[in-house]
Amino acid sequence: VHLEAVAGTTSESVPLLDAGPSHRPPQGYRVTAVTITPQVVTITGDATLLQRIVSITLPAVDLSSSTSDATFTVAVPYPNGVSGSVANATVKYSISRNPTTSPSPSPSG
Repeated sequence: VHLEAVAGTTSESVPLLDAGPSHRPPQGYRVTAVTITPQVVTITGDATLLQRIVSITLPAVDLSSSTSDATFTVAVPYPNGVSGSVANATVKYSISRNPTTSPSPSPSG
């Protein structure tokens, strides 16, 4: 067993969150699900810095031309002084056509 101890350094697990798209899908389409892989990363750094980090929000992506499921690989934006267990995360947006709605029948009098 080999252990390296660095004074004041510790590790924490935090969830990754999506920022929401910078542009939504085209009119007539909607996001029905978002999947992030990995869901949790291990961050390492100064203990006082890590205690202020509860999650990491991934960069927004552009869905303006997406009419079906879209998958993006994005860099995980670790704060200064913090390193993480992975460099990139995968964000998958499930996109569906909006259901067509029929006009409501008018009430008869």
